[in-house]
Amino acid sequence: MVHFIKYLIYLFLGSLIISCSPTRDLAVKSTFSFMYDSQDYQIISINSPQGDGMNFLTKTDENTIKLKCLDQDQDGILELIQYGNLDINEANMIYNYGLQKALESGKYRNKDGLRKFEHIQNDTLFVVETMGSYIDQVYNIFTITDLNSNNRTAFIDQDSDGALDIREKGIMELKMAQSLYDNILQTGIQEAEIFFKREKYIVKFNTIDRSS
Repeated sequence: MVHFIKYLIYLFLGSLIISCSPTRDLAVKSTFSFMYDSQDYQIISINSPQGDGMNFLTKTDENTIKLKCLDQDQDGILELIQYGNLDINEANMIYNYGLQKALESGKYRNKDGLRKFEHIQNDTLFVVETMGSYIDQVYNIFTITDLNSNNRTAFIDQDSDGALDIREKGIMELKMAQSLYDNILQTGIQEAEIFFKREKYIVKFNTIDRSS
């Protein structure tokens, strides 16, 4: 009755084996390099075959680490500055810029959008999709589709705070849609597909297609 999409960030450029265990248990380290404000940065992604992983934003100068930040659950937001004197908000701006550049360069292969959570119940498809590149600029699109008639209603949560602001399409009343939205957000949180961080509800990055 319920279909969930598993989300994670997976960089595949420059994949390197970093484990000495049997092949099926190997972890993979991948690196994407980019420039921000004339400075060189790297996003390093480490992923296990089981789907667990973490990302790092790093900056080095003459083989010396100047910055190392951690995205411990690969949700697109840095939680910790491990080394360096950069502010966490500024680090996240650089990190999200790098993620966007990786996407534009084809260094991400993804299915069905970047941040999308789907839930089917009683012949109705509910979708929450987070749009935007920076944590302070994201918004959510909430769609409700009757799978029998294919009628679709869409609403906008302008700042991802959990409150619907605008009806984009359809005739459903905002109050009714808000009640459904509340339930879907909580379902997503329970399934670890939606997280609440910095007063915003944000869908995790979608599963990356590793087939090629």
